[in-house]
Amino acid sequence: MSTRPTAPIGNPAPYPSLNRAGEELLMERGSLPQAQSSISSMGGNSAPVVVSPEAIAAAMLILQANASNNQQVINFPDGSSYTGPTQNGQPHGRGVLRFSSSNENKRERYEGEFVNGQRDGQGVMTWTTGEMYKGNWASNQMKGRGHMREVNGSVYEGEFDNSMRNGQGVTTAADGNVTKGSYQNDELNGQGEITQTNGSVQRGRFENGHFVQGRLTTIQGTYKEGTWRNGELWEGTYRSASNGVIFKYKEGKIVKTCTLL
Repeated sequence: MSTRPTAPIGNPAPYPSLNRAGEELLMERGSLPQAQSSISSMGGNSAPVVVSPEAIAAAMLILQANASNNQQVINFPDGSSYTGPTQNGQPHGRGVLRFSSSNENKRERYEGEFVNGQRDGQGVMTWTTGEMYKGNWASNQMKGRGHMREVNGSVYEGEFDNSMRNGQGVTTAADGNVTKGSYQNDELNGQGEITQTNGSVQRGRFENGHFVQGRLTTIQGTYKEGTWRNGELWEGTYRSASNGVIFKYKEGKIVKTCTLL
């Protein structure tokens, strides 16, 4: 016998805003007894057993929580495994992918978002070498804003594309040197700046990680400015802060010297 409240005989149901569609969905999934829709006969009159909209909403929240917590385990032929929600038999939602210990890229674990079996959205990847990436993914690739800790201790914060540093970013090396600027395929390309722990600053244009045009200024105020090759001033000006002597460089050699009055 039902213990749910019933409407008084001959009076309207006490919950006129009852969500019937939600009620039917719950009954279909077994969350409410079929007796919910039964009719009680009293004195020739009948009234439906009614559940409040609040009860329906609470039950729907339980269903949604159960769906989100529907953890599945997939073991792949290569030895890797996935734990998390799925869709059409593929990882879909937030889950954990543990890589096989024999994978050639030395990947260890990915925890984050999946879409149709691919890493897509926010996630964290770790490698057995100690490297770690935290940021955005698209189609299994690091893409968008991210944070990368390299095996050598350097840390990059910035934009990624095709799982490489591409776009604006900042790299802080293990020794404290800071490089910031425009990256292309993991190398500084375009305008950039390198600040070393000794106080010297290189500012200008870089190509494939090499300084090619701009000024190097030391903490004492000495500077070299012009075009560069292999880390050396090729053509330009070198001014000493200690005595004001200016050296003119051409093809990597001093061709003229003058002193400021």
